[in-house]
Amino acid sequence: MELLRFRRVQCPSSGGYRNWRTDAQIFFLVPILGTSYIEAVRVIARSTLRNFWRKHKDAEQPLRAWYAEAKKAVWRSPNEVKEHYKSASILQSGRAVFNIAGNKYRLVVRINYEIQILYIRFIGTHKEYDAINNPEEA
Repeated sequence: MELLRFRRVQCPSSGGYRNWRTDAQIFFLVPILGTSYIEAVRVIARSTLRNFWRKHKDAEQPLRAWYAEAKKAVWRSPNEVKEHYKSASILQSGRAVFNIAGNKYRLVVRINYEIQILYIRFIGTHKEYDAINNPEEA
């Protein structure tokens, strides 16, 4: 993970930017260009996973483990997803399919790599997955 780098910039003298308690000048911390603010992927919505594992008890621990790994990940491209999850299928338009619970269930997500948000699009059995329209998988 990349550390954030900052430089100290003095506040403009006009406008009274002084600490009235110590009468010291105030400085801003400004990020250096190219510094990343993103520390991990944001997963939307965990409730979809929770609702699924309430119906399929054997999926709870694998989904919890996947969620814990996914929310700590920083994926900048589909290749990085594939490096971490060898069995994942990469689809068009930022989508990926993960095998859950020993390939018993399938989890389809859409990943926005630029802003590091992962949207859960579908979770279900293989039979349910085959019923949805996925032309890339055909």
